[in-house]
Amino acid sequence: MSNKSVSLTTLRIPSHVRSFSCQQCGSCCLEKWRIEIDPITYNQVSAIYQEQQKEPVFQELMTKTDQGKSYMKFSNGRCAALTQENLCTFQKNLGEEYLSDTCKVYP
Repeated sequence: MSNKSVSLTTLRIPSHVRSFSCQQCGSCCLEKWRIEIDPITYNQVSAIYQEQQKEPVFQELMTKTDQGKSYMKFSNGRCAALTQENLCTFQKNLGEEYLSDTCKVYP
């Protein structure tokens, strides 16, 4: 038997977050929020846009700071990825699994 220690992490999610489902109101995608994108999502979505030769489109939607943090860009007070129908471009085109951790657990 190995003498390695096992570390378990408990993730606690408030019930209002667990029960959240998008109502397509766009309120989470307004400029009052700073939507940080986790590195895994940034890299996955970036790779898909590169594969599809749509890197300029991706650059219009997300930005990366000098410190390596990734954020959604905003245009006219709205998340740049938000469609006119208040749908997320990533979710609409790629599926819910391509939403960032931030967007998955809003509010």
